[in-house]
Amino acid sequence: MTLPIAMAAPVVDRLPILTIFVGSSLLYLLYRWLMPKPIPGIPYSLEDTKTVMGSLPSFLRYVKENDGRSKPWFPEQNVKLGSALVQIWEMPFSRPSCVLADFQEAQDILMRRTKDFDRGHRDSVVFQATGKYHHIAQTSQSPIFKANKALVKDLMSPRFLAEVSAPEIHSKVQLLLKMWSKKTQLAKGKPFNARPDIIEAALDMINAAAFAYDEDSCAVSCQIRHLDSPDVRVNEKPDGSIEFSRAPDTEQAVVVHELGEYLGTQFVSPAPRLAHAFNYLTKPRLRRNLAKRDQMVFDEVRKALKRIESGESTTASALEHLLRREMESARKAGREPNFFSPTIRDEAWGYIVAGHETTATAVAWQVKFLADYPEVQTKLRAVLRAAYPDAAASNRLPTAREITSTSIPYLDAFLEETLRVRSPILMTVREAKRDAYVLGHLVPKGTCVFLPTMGPTFHAPGLPVDESVRSETSRTKSWGRSWDPEDIGSFRVERWLSRRNPENGEVEYDVQSGPILAFGLGPRSCFGKKLAYLEMRIVIALMVWRFEFQKLPGHLSSYAAHDAITTGPTCCYVGLKELS
Repeated sequence: MTLPIAMAAPVVDRLPILTIFVGSSLLYLLYRWLMPKPIPGIPYSLEDTKTVMGSLPSFLRYVKENDGRSKPWFPEQNVKLGSALVQIWEMPFSRPSCVLADFQEAQDILMRRTKDFDRGHRDSVVFQATGKYHHIAQTSQSPIFKANKALVKDLMSPRFLAEVSAPEIHSKVQLLLKMWSKKTQLAKGKPFNARPDIIEAALDMINAAAFAYDEDSCAVSCQIRHLDSPDVRVNEKPDGSIEFSRAPDTEQAVVVHELGEYLGTQFVSPAPRLAHAFNYLTKPRLRRNLAKRDQMVFDEVRKALKRIESGESTTASALEHLLRREMESARKAGREPNFFSPTIRDEAWGYIVAGHETTATAVAWQVKFLADYPEVQTKLRAVLRAAYPDAAASNRLPTAREITSTSIPYLDAFLEETLRVRSPILMTVREAKRDAYVLGHLVPKGTCVFLPTMGPTFHAPGLPVDESVRSETSRTKSWGRSWDPEDIGSFRVERWLSRRNPENGEVEYDVQSGPILAFGLGPRSCFGKKLAYLEMRIVIALMVWRFEFQKLPGHLSSYAAHDAITTGPTCCYVGLKELS
């Protein structure tokens, strides 16, 4: 049976209207489904929930208004909303993430709630871009993580650091002092940019510890030869600083720098996995750098194997230690050792990149504090000369053994205060492995939790928290103390010192004086933390022993910062006076 034409016509006429209505309804429902959906009870910016873009417009606006800075945006959301725990939407169509700006609760998550929270999936994706098999790119339950930690664990032992790493670091710092002595003479005491020198010296130190680089192979040695050559150019800039021409960077320095910079872009990318896939396909230079990385590491493996096969009984580098561990592991498993595995490649390369980047950034901040706080510098120099009387009497530098075997609380306090005020790492990230409560709010499984190392409780008084909503372990086992709100934003070395003997004024360094997360906490804290402290201790001790850092005019002592894999100063000049 068919409808008469007269009856069918109205239905046909209404079809476009019906189609538009249904289509519009579906699009609206899809739009509503894609809109940000907050976790119940956790504060958020209402603006972020009015667009499918989530928090991205606010984030990008902040970056544009703050000269490319991105990381301070996170704790600023807590301050804006007046809450220690807030939620954000990093990406369009994404589930919410949380930002926790409270040291006590962050400490609890990192140290005691490891079944609830683990290294975040996002962090793993970022690190896998240049080191898929490095232990930092793995979850704690990964068999790769457990095997790799067993492979590298002794690299941070006190004995290995003192006997293998420290002498290599000490010798390479002396090269930096030699270069700065030449620059000071050529500059006639005027300031010069120290940032590239510190970066190259940090690379030399970690190369020496990792691969047993000799002096001639060092980047700083290359610059010293250039300073001694007739090709060197010394120009005074309009701002009163001196600019030195530089020898071309070594190939390894270029690759380390460019891959480090690339890793930094991955950290601030809203979609790091997608970004890396796109970059790998479209950027030949990235592919070349990754291929050069493989070649460089495996060339060093061959050199290390030759030293081992020649019968050398002592381990001269971190890489040799990895190879000896692989030999032992293969022997126990009844298999042939694989010295050219992705695991050894990535662990060796990660040791270089992470150790070089963090130390270079920390030292760049530290020389600024030395110059801007002359009373601290003077006291530190006096403490060092009292601690190393033989070196002072002989008019020589303290040896590596003297530095590693002598406790100097004021030096440790200086290093810790610089790390508190200007941490190279401004964010630690964890992911909820199961539904978990944080400050009384349910954080669903899979939620990313950002833990800033700056802002409230670190550089400003903490935001209000009802103690009853803290986790039980946070209430009963927290060992940290709060900073005095009167000077929490100030640089004060003495906050890390406590009186051991009131009668003679003897002090001791107290690592639990107050909140700091420069290298993280707990089982997934920074693996190279002990090496970084060793490097900083040797560098600052020798620098302060040899040079007086002059206070510079404001335009050369800015504390503006740049966010990448670490957060360092955009301006790092030194004016030096060499001490006899």
